[in-house]
Amino acid sequence: AEKPPLTSDYLDCAQLRFSLGCTTVADKAPLKAQLLKQIEEKEMAPFYRATCEALGWEADAALLAKLEAANATELARLSDAIKTAEESEGESEICSAMLAKAEFLMRIGERAKALAALEETYAKTVGLGPKLDLLLTKLRLALFFDDKKLTADTIDAAKGLLDQGGDWERRNRLKVYEAVFHISTRSFKKAADLLLDSVATFTATELISYNTFVLYTVTTSL
Repeated sequence: AEKPPLTSDYLDCAQLRFSLGCTTVADKAPLKAQLLKQIEEKEMAPFYRATCEALGWEADAALLAKLEAANATELARLSDAIKTAEESEGESEICSAMLAKAEFLMRIGERAKALAALEETYAKTVGLGPKLDLLLTKLRLALFFDDKKLTADTIDAAKGLLDQGGDWERRNRLKVYEAVFHISTRSFKKAADLLLDSVATFTATELISYNTFVLYTVTTSL
């Protein structure tokens, strides 16, 4: 089956957690409700545990047990799919199965295992386009966890691949990723230049929504 299009709600979870940790946010109840809804829908057991620790919440033991059980079931299915691909299918199918597992680990907030799975998938991937797509996926992971070194290193790696070729669509998406990184480091002029350069070609809806893109472009340009 064809995968549904990626949306920005993955990064929205990180933004919600950040906002909940800000002392300047007065009414946190609606934000907490939004985040818990996302966590439950995406079955994000590792992210839920980490969020409770970071924000001083008491974890709901029943919810955590339910999420962990769902994660274990899905991980077993994904691992079986990789094993089946390795035994009876080609390299393309193996890479697809490996990527599915990496993306699942990302979705639930299992940082170290997701990063290792992405690296393993990248090592097996051929072709500039698929490699660039993996680096963009890795960038979403790095931005989600606010890992600035990993973000900067991955942007450099993607630029290196683009110097070898690569299409305009991926090149333009990378500009938006780099702009979001610059916003996180308060380099607003650099961010504004990249965002303004992407206005006519914005397609990075897996990272931020179009409305957020417009907001970022306007505010960084002031």
